[in-house]
Amino acid sequence: MYDVIVIGGGPSGIMAAITAAKFNNRKVLLIEKNKELGRKLLVSGGGRCNITNLKSISNFMLYVNDRFPYKTLNNFGPNEIFQYFEDLGVELKEEEDNKVFPISNQARDILNALIKDLQKFGVDVHHEEVIQVDKVKYDFHITTDKTTYNSKYVVVATGGLTYPQLGSTETGYQIAKKYNHVVTELYPNNTPLISDDEFIKNKTLQGISLKDVTIKYKTSYRGPMIFTHFGISGPTVLNISKNVYFGLKNGPVILKIDLLPDVKREELLDKIKELSSVSLALKELLPKRLVEFIVNKTNTTQNISEISKDRMNKLLEMVKNFEISINSLKGYENAIVTGGGVSLTDIDPKTMESKSVYNLYFVGEVLDLDGKTGGYNLTIALSTGYTAGYSI
Repeated sequence: MYDVIVIGGGPSGIMAAITAAKFNNRKVLLIEKNKELGRKLLVSGGGRCNITNLKSISNFMLYVNDRFPYKTLNNFGPNEIFQYFEDLGVELKEEEDNKVFPISNQARDILNALIKDLQKFGVDVHHEEVIQVDKVKYDFHITTDKTTYNSKYVVVATGGLTYPQLGSTETGYQIAKKYNHVVTELYPNNTPLISDDEFIKNKTLQGISLKDVTIKYKTSYRGPMIFTHFGISGPTVLNISKNVYFGLKNGPVILKIDLLPDVKREELLDKIKELSSVSLALKELLPKRLVEFIVNKTNTTQNISEISKDRMNKLLEMVKNFEISINSLKGYENAIVTGGGVSLTDIDPKTMESKSVYNLYFVGEVLDLDGKTGGYNLTIALSTGYTAGYSI
């Protein structure tokens, strides 16, 4: 008989298990179906693990889809997460936009620190697959592919549907539905975008990387992007993918990209006039292949004196509002986080406990809670896991 059983060995589940054992002296079992804990954590941030983001909580909330985690972030937010790992001996560094990584650039260092803490506080870890969760009076019976366990508390930390190749399942959503929780529409979020435009199919711009653009569709995001063989990717693209997902319900979505957000049309035109050449002016600002594509599309290869006002306006428009038609999104295997999940209205934000089932908790990606790229989702996972473990 355990006091607490945590289902799912990702960052939210590990943190819930550690905290329940550490602060409340509970006998805790962590069940993970994979042979190794934290498999998704190891691939996060390209294997570097963007563990948190040091923005103030009020600013942090601007990058999350709901105000729900405000209380959990005050319990265990970016600064506490930073200090926690430093105390465990993981040296951290802050990079651009307040992103935090281990100095080693190795996600393994983060995972090893968490595993060390699990061991320190006596958490049992079993690698089994949970088949069923039943509540009988005041206790839960958790049936796995090997045996049945009993516990007073259950924390569902099963994650979402991202990275199915690493073992993602719908177990958490099935548990939620069994106990009459609403599970909102699920979809791949923070994912690359697919285009059938001719220049994408022909791979004309494949591999061209831009450090600073603004992508516009209903809202706008600024940062890096890259043209790929299937469409576009990069942090800015991932951040706007949620809006695109819902827009695609009404057909293809047209994105407009400002290729030079710091350069006004008038400034660009002045530079072109100064050099008497569109190509010469743009090649100082954009990659050569992209410039060649733009000048060919707008027929502005000639000396400036031979370019009509109409064609010049088309050129300026293409630079400041480069259009790409999006037909679909990459799936869960490429998404950073799952959109949708267990409805936040069913969960107490102070404790992460279900409002309808006593002693049942939901944390991390299984919730209808997601942030943009930049350490926000891992922070949410650790923060909600901590809050549940502390509250039990």
